[in-house]
This record gives sequence, structure tokens and C-alpha cells, in this order.
Amino acid sequence: SYSTKELARYVSQPTCDDEVQLKHMLRYIAGTVDQVLYLGNGFEGETQDEVTVQADADWASGPSRRSTSGGAVFFNGVLLNSWSRTQPTVALSTCEAELLALGTAAQEGRFTVNILEELRIKARLRLYSDSSSARAVVMRRGVGRLKHLAARQLWLQAEFRGDRLDLRTVSSAENLADLFTKPFTAQRHWLLADAIGL
Repeated sequence: SYSTKELARYVSQPTCDDEVQLKHMLRYIAGTVDQVLYLGNGFEGETQDEVTVQADADWASGPSRRSTSGGAVFFNGVLLNSWSRTQPTVALSTCEAELLALGTAAQEGRFTVNILEELRIKARLRLYSDSSSARAVVMRRGVGRLKHLAARQLWLQAEFRGDRLDLRTVSSAENLADLFTKPFTAQRHWLLADAIGL
């Protein structure tokens, strides 16, 4: 999904390099047509009736200097959704990029929790991030030293204080959302793909 997102940015004016990247991606797709997604793989620390979302950001990728947000939503060990999106604004720090990624993850997770509530399934929302600075911003009140943040970016603080979400730490090596934020070596790619159940 990261490669597709990046190639889609240059559809209107593709270059020869973009064509090379497209052929590389098509070879990958041709070599993985027999891959399946196993439901119920989950990850360590997940409990019953819990919507868990792992989020990550890659700071300032590409010529636009906009970061990439990536994430994955799980419910009872089943991967429900994943995304790789270019952030709408240029982040001034890695903390801000990770905070924007956490905001997107919380929105996706809240959407899943709301759908489950319509089905009369009570679920708790738990976010995982490998960014200690972004977690610290969510756990305090106000902007602190990040004076450029907008109120829109701080709604997570109200969600956290209102006990409507849990915020947990995941190591960078085990953050499954990393799969959706940047290209990897084949070994790292398949390690993360296997971890999400592919």
C-alpha cells in the first residue's frame, strides 16, 4: 500500500524512474498472487473485545516534505483495516508527524468502535505508538513547547483524559504500522507482513 500511494502521487506526470518503480511493484504483485491473509493472527498483549490500532509515521518523505502516516486496525486478532497516507501538512518535527499519525489511528479506531457498538458489541480502543514524544503530548494538557499545534491536533488529549482510549508503547522493531510508512529490505518486509497475518 505504501508503494501504491507513492506511485499514485506521480500519475499526472510520470517519469522514467516512476515507470521503473511501477514495474518493480508489478513484479512483486505477480510473485505474491498466492498470498493469503490469515484471520485471527493478532499480536502479543491483545485482549478479547478490544480494538487495537498500531500507528507510525515516516518523517518528511518525498519531494513535498510531507510525512507518511501508516496504521493497522485489529479486532480480536483480526486485521480489519490498514492505511498508508501522505499527511495533509508539512510536519515541523518527528513528534508532530507521529502525533498526526496517532490522530489518524484514533479516528480509524473510533470508527471501528462505533460500528461495533451498532452491533451491540462493547469494545475498548487501544492505540500503540513507538513515539515517546507523541505519547507525552497526548498525556498532557495543552500544546507545551509545540506552540504551533492547532486545537484540531489536540483532541486526542480530551479522548485520553475522558478514558475513551488507552495509549500504549510498542517498540519500533515490533510496530506493525511501520510496514505502511516506508520501503524495506525483503527480510524486514516479510517479517512484518507475517506478523499481520499475511
